[in-house]
Amino acid sequence: MCLDSDLADIFGAPDTQLIALTGGGGKTSLALRLAQQACQQGLSVLVSTTTKMYHPKPDQFDAIAIHSDPDTLWQQLRPIPGKSAFVACSYDAKTNKVSGFAPSIFDQAKFEQKFDLILIEADGAKRLPIKAPSGHEPCIPLSSDTVFQLMGADALMAPLGPELVHRWPRFAEITGAQLGQTLSTAHLQRLLNHPEGGFKAAPKSARKIWVVNKVDEINGDLDTWAHSVIAGADLIDECWLTSTLTANFIVKRILKTRLNRM
Repeated sequence: MCLDSDLADIFGAPDTQLIALTGGGGKTSLALRLAQQACQQGLSVLVSTTTKMYHPKPDQFDAIAIHSDPDTLWQQLRPIPGKSAFVACSYDAKTNKVSGFAPSIFDQAKFEQKFDLILIEADGAKRLPIKAPSGHEPCIPLSSDTVFQLMGADALMAPLGPELVHRWPRFAEITGAQLGQTLSTAHLQRLLNHPEGGFKAAPKSARKIWVVNKVDEINGDLDTWAHSVIAGADLIDECWLTSTLTANFIVKRILKTRLNRM
């Protein structure tokens, strides 16, 4: 169980906190758990996307609103302490997916300081556990306070290739990985350190958190393994080991002081 279960350091600031979630599988689940945690602390929460994601279930948010005009949405939604709202631009019934807004819309929402917390799914991964971003990805708001980069621990259990890795050719180019290899510490460090890799487009001043989800599916010392990865990953401020489908979803937080932040 995470000792800092209230996550006050993540969304306890007096001004609106904007969090962007990027990377592999687990972004929606993590956004939901963070929203629930924030609501339990009495915060008003806005959740949306800058790409596409599956339409949420009715019981996952206190309000769901879809409209192409964000100004209309802001007029419809009244932030309520302890309540969450999900917004999107459009809905495709064939795919059951919603499309979001440009990152600048959420920069403006942060500037207006209406909601206490804004959670944005800013990347897609086709439900694969790990990825490298393509040229247009990710779509992170410039004013993001925290950027989460996710991977699923199941990426450690299968040979590398397009069945496991979203944007496999780009991933191989960045990490030097070969088809059929097992994901290594060196591969991950290259992905996390590369300017076009895991934290691509993350604001320099943002807290950068690497999240390894589905740790309940792995037997072994993931704590030691994660420490070895982040020891050579210069951009990371901390690592979370999570299991978003369990009650205590943050299994471990590994803090790391980042030097020479400007």
